[in-house]
Amino acid sequence: MKFDLDLLSKAKYWSTLSIIIVLIGWVILATPLVKPGLKDSNWPWLNLGIDFQGGAQLTIPFEENVSTAEVRNLIAQPDKYPDLAGSKIQSEIKSNSISIVTNEKLDSSVKNALESVISGEDNIAVADRGMSLEDQGEGSKLIVPFSGNVTISQFRDLLSNESRLDTLLSGEFSSEVTANTISISSKGGIPPDQVANLMDELNDKYGVIEEEKEVNSVGQQISREFQIKAMQAIGLALLVILLYISWRFRLRYAVGAVAAVIHDVTIALAIFALFGIEINLPTIGAFLTIVGYSLNDTIVYFDRIRENSGKRAARSESTFSLINKSINQSLSRTLSTSTTTFIPVIALVLFGGPVLKAFSLALLIGVLVGTYSSIYVASPLVYAWDKYLASE
Repeated sequence: MKFDLDLLSKAKYWSTLSIIIVLIGWVILATPLVKPGLKDSNWPWLNLGIDFQGGAQLTIPFEENVSTAEVRNLIAQPDKYPDLAGSKIQSEIKSNSISIVTNEKLDSSVKNALESVISGEDNIAVADRGMSLEDQGEGSKLIVPFSGNVTISQFRDLLSNESRLDTLLSGEFSSEVTANTISISSKGGIPPDQVANLMDELNDKYGVIEEEKEVNSVGQQISREFQIKAMQAIGLALLVILLYISWRFRLRYAVGAVAAVIHDVTIALAIFALFGIEINLPTIGAFLTIVGYSLNDTIVYFDRIRENSGKRAARSESTFSLINKSINQSLSRTLSTSTTTFIPVIALVLFGGPVLKAFSLALLIGVLVGTYSSIYVASPLVYAWDKYLASE
């Protein structure tokens, strides 16, 4: 697909908007330097996880489905759990059951056939209590309890491979969580005596799988080291980019690429700060991925600009026209790459669950903003630099 869009002439408007957004982002992120102590944190606007602030995470697997509200109400006892006040509580499905209601009677042969099919699967297993078959007037209800988390779509895919189970595919499917895991994160740490008391109380009330319980903690010194290492990693990445592109292209190209990367990371951080999304070690990995993605997209444009620059003498083409044409020539590739990257990333955002929420959201922001910045941050900066040199 060929494009012939006048993109560069609109750069002054979009670039101005980018400068305003980045400045707002810097104000948000620099707030602790101006007015420290807005929250109980050294960095008020950023919701730093226990990796960067220190603390502990208690993971509790239950024998049944327990809501986060029930656990929150239980720990809301300042006399018993003073260090758990304000803790972050998350739930993850541990196991579920799927019910199939059919309009026709099912006999035990269908149930036995399904048990046989599932027994041959490596990643799906029926819970110890086994399946149950109930009469539902003129139809039947088959309840399949799993020892792990199995989605309805996974279950339907399994049934569709067996013609002898076609009767079940025509039924109405529903899923119910039968057991889950609750994670309690406290940035101030959780004393062992409070952990023991909480586990006893939860076990008496709901039933806890004690042998699968986990307590992970990060000390203040380690968390500070993580902060320093994370900033060093991003800073080193920017320095290497500057040096490499200066050698591979020219200094003005390197400055344009680094400006685009700073633009992308600033916007991602500002969005995380505004919405209170937790930043942890995997999130830093996502930010470094944003750096790589934005750089790759920018270099595609720069390479085409340099290639066309070698041919310009014969046609006496202006720098403005050359850069605009180069962007149009590379736009089709950029859109194809961005679209193919966007599809799996949006799937991670929608279906990745709370564990991958921050990581996938950072990638999503990076794909969208990185595609934009290559056109309206990096390329206009190269043009402005060329124009300045030509005027001297």
